[in-house]
Amino acid sequence: MKDQERLLEVMRGIGPCAVAFSGGVDSAVVARAAFDALGSEAVAVTADSPSVARAELEQARRTAGLI
Repeated sequence: MKDQERLLEVMRGIGPCAVAFSGGVDSAVVARAAFDALGSEAVAVTADSPSVARAELEQARRTAGLI
């Protein structure tokens, strides 16, 4: 079984979930896998606080738009 297929199988086994999404590569891969495996039962969440640089938050928004 390919790694991608295994990841989707694991995500389906988890069921509905929220993915901590920073906009980086790792969280983008997990968020995409969750969306592919679970559709509307998956949601990606990103923290928005004074400690998060505005540029990082905007990058996370752009990346989320591509998923």
